Amino acid sequence: MLNILRSTVKSTFIYSFGTISSRLAGFVLIPLYTKKLSLGEFGVLNMLDISAQVLVIIFGLGLFNAFFRWYWDKDSKGSQKSMLFTILLSTIIFSVFISLLGFLFSSQLSDLILDSRDYGNLITLLLISVSLESIIVINSTLLRIKDKAMLFSSLMLVKLVVSLSLNVYFIVYLNKSVEGIYIAQIIGAVVYLIVASIYTAKDIEFKFNFEILKTLLKYSFPLMIVALTGMILNTTDRYVLKFLTNMDEVGKYSMGFKISNTLRVFIISSVSMAIQPVIFRMIDDPNNKRFYSKIMTYFSFGLMFFVMFFSFFGKEIVKVLSKHNMSYWDAYTIIPIISLGLFFSMLRDVALTGINISKKTTVTAKIITISMICNIILCLVLTYFFNFIGAAIAASLSQFIFFALAYYYSQKIFFIPYEIRKIALMLVIAVIMYFGIMYIDNLGLAYRLIIKTTMILSFPFILYPFNFYEPIEIERIKQFWQKWSKLSNLKGNLTKI
Repeated sequence: MLNILRSTVKSTFIYSFGTISSRLAGFVLIPLYTKKLSLGEFGVLNMLDISAQVLVIIFGLGLFNAFFRWYWDKDSKGSQKSMLFTILLSTIIFSVFISLLGFLFSSQLSDLILDSRDYGNLITLLLISVSLESIIVINSTLLRIKDKAMLFSSLMLVKLVVSLSLNVYFIVYLNKSVEGIYIAQIIGAVVYLIVASIYTAKDIEFKFNFEILKTLLKYSFPLMIVALTGMILNTTDRYVLKFLTNMDEVGKYSMGFKISNTLRVFIISSVSMAIQPVIFRMIDDPNNKRFYSKIMTYFSFGLMFFVMFFSFFGKEIVKVLSKHNMSYWDAYTIIPIISLGLFFSMLRDVALTGINISKKTTVTAKIITISMICNIILCLVLTYFFNFIGAAIAASLSQFIFFALAYYYSQKIFFIPYEIRKIALMLVIAVIMYFGIMYIDNLGLAYRLIIKTTMILSFPFILYPFNFYEPIEIERIKQFWQKWSKLSNLKGNLTKI
């Protein structure tokens, strides 16, 4: 099992690079956005971004999920290339059709999403961008299926460089504001697809197969509904915030959310990309349940360091990224809340393993529906009374409810001995430490940085007296220390990696 974990960690690092490359532009450009965009414009950008996430799911019809599931199926042997062409063509046709409808009603959509008919041109750019992204999803799925992690990351890097460069050019030199951001995204996506076609052309056979499409849609459509409701669950906070308050509040919330969401983009998504193929490959392994259990424990342990980092240093991060505009500074107050919600979202995804293995997608739909109803009620009530902080609390509570339901139903269908006691222990200790740092906020910057860093580094040692580690894990930690503590062996160890 350790060899599988080691291989998974290696793939995680490679996919992390690709995922970071695809999302880094949005994070790196935060200082530029806060300098050039007003709080309201930043809110507009975020409303468009979350709408894009919803639309990508609709445009893709969930076919990438079916592609992932059916590509290596024994019944698909010999038809993978025509399957790829069928999925691509279907996605393109559907995306173009929906986009054309959107173009006709761009003013109405602008009024619905942004409370103004003046952003029709942005809606048009949004639809073009989403159409291209839905095709990119299929291409990246192929690379993941074939375990082309390095190529996946390289293509994402190309997209990043193009988008990042053009973002700076359009915003700084042409003063294009939000419009320039989406033009840069579109050009970056086009360049990605052109370069990717060079490497993926050999995997396509220009043969449309209706039977394959019917089979794939039968599998993917329920998953698309699940993903769509799940995405609505994840974006309700900002839609409700826009409905009950104004774009300035949305902009402030978006700042805190964007910083916290780096946990999902850089860590959670990357690890999930690496472990998903491994989970399905180990379905028939006699030790699969222990492996699935350890995924949750190790994933939680690693993620908790980052949750603590963003929660402890949230104020400093916000001030550095928005030093030119103090109106963004209150955003730091929601970073610990959103980060905790993202931690629960990771637990939820891992807890769904049993349901996914058993192919009980209708149960997932039931869980998401209940969670979404709870989320809407919580968002409406808490946002009404506490504005953007209430929206953050509602989002985090909703993720906890989602995890609790996923864990309960998944264990009934396919029991996995998850180490919930260890998960709870990590959460309790991290929360206590966070409340502890609230008493040092009046100290000087240097003292705060030293104390907060020391507290984070002490986290694994605090767990030790509570029997958190198994004997085999302690032995592996000792071996790791012996291997990497000798600086004379550093070059050799890096070369092996």
